[in-house]
Amino acid sequence: MPNTYFKLHIQFVVAVKYRTALINKEWKEDVLLFHRYILLVVNKLKSGFVP
Repeated sequence: MPNTYFKLHIQFVVAVKYRTALINKEWKEDVLLFHRYILLVVNKLKSGFVP
């Protein structure tokens, strides 16, 4: 009997009403650069992470 391999990815997005931004505008570009760097590292490791 053959084996079947699969991956199941589930994503939940939760947002509350009347939420406020917690990241200062001065920091926003730095945070985005950090996220891009982390994404690059994860993709280099070929972990199967999907942004």
